[in-house]
Amino acid sequence: MHSVTVVGPSVRFYSGISVYTNRLSHALSFTLETRVILLRRLVPKFLFPGRIRVGKADSVLEYASLDAYDGIDWFWLPSILPAVRRMLTSRTCLVLQWWSASTLHTYLLLALLARLRGSTVVIEFHEVQDPGEEAIPLLSLYARLFVPLLIRLSQGAVVHTPLAYELLNDCYDIQRLDVQIIPHGPYDHYDVSNDAVDGSSDSSPFRILFFGLIRPYKGAEDLVEAFSGLREPEVEGLELIVAGETWEGWTLPARLIENSPYRDRIRFINRYLSDAEVGALFTTSDVLVLPYRRATSSGPLSIAMAYGIPVIIYDIPELREAAVSYSGARFVAVNDVQALREAIRQIRHEPVITHEDPASWQQTRTAYEVLIGRLDASSRSKRTRIPWPRRPRRCGTP
Repeated sequence: MHSVTVVGPSVRFYSGISVYTNRLSHALSFTLETRVILLRRLVPKFLFPGRIRVGKADSVLEYASLDAYDGIDWFWLPSILPAVRRMLTSRTCLVLQWWSASTLHTYLLLALLARLRGSTVVIEFHEVQDPGEEAIPLLSLYARLFVPLLIRLSQGAVVHTPLAYELLNDCYDIQRLDVQIIPHGPYDHYDVSNDAVDGSSDSSPFRILFFGLIRPYKGAEDLVEAFSGLREPEVEGLELIVAGETWEGWTLPARLIENSPYRDRIRFINRYLSDAEVGALFTTSDVLVLPYRRATSSGPLSIAMAYGIPVIIYDIPELREAAVSYSGARFVAVNDVQALREAIRQIRHEPVITHEDPASWQQTRTAYEVLIGRLDASSRSKRTRIPWPRRPRRCGTP
């Protein structure tokens, strides 16, 4: 049986990548000997936008059935020592979840130790870099200088769509790696629940949901504007729910909600939600709206597809690739608030259908087994010389 070690964030700094790390690890454990190394403290707490909830996540995620170490702190000592021992005492396929430059120094060390032990290294890319970090010149430069070193220490990569591959290859020349395109697995672990969340009512209106972090590129303000522009007879029986934490000081959606003529029909849950509350929201919502202006993947999209509810999405290429096989997806032009409003008008009157999720963790596991098998065969047949990375280029944004 092949051994795999998955590295990603714990639930202490809870995020979509925390969920993905957990779901992937459990999926791989069905057929692979799976260990987990978690990043416990990603950054100094005061630097994290969701600092008020660090260490307080009310999540159903657990690792009780897996060999998991929780975990490594950004300052390393002494927390890095058990991870070092694990890397040096067994050969494995090291799978690094990449999305943030805060992990880079730790990933470089773990990848170097893995290669010294004769293990293989795979990077699973969720972003080129977190959009908030990418806007900070020093962090962007840090990633462009040192991600090529991490790639030099790796033999394989996983991306979620062909467009994500093109973007990453343009930035970091990942074509020299053995790349496997694996669609994002479903976030299907939330309980089907009717637990109440803030401001919920006993009636059954047609519920329009925006869920996730409220950040400049996610376009929540466009949805509020589209809803506020409906005619008065059209909002009868409608409810808009905007649920999520505000990051990067992006208060425009909150201001538009406060000034909306239909303020009494908008439920604004401006905080982190527990897993039980997320399950309740998706159980009782009729459509998810994702007016993202950029993205390479989307956790809320994966939740919606797992629940089988319709999704209205701005037609950016990366999310079209992620959702094109989902029969519940409807695409509208980016930044076209009127088209967003019209899509809401139409979907309200369509028959209620539970759509089938085209993704599954079994597909993910099978694709990983194929990749790991290729890397294992390659490592046995020859000793690969890895060239020094070329001069890094400035990465464009999607």
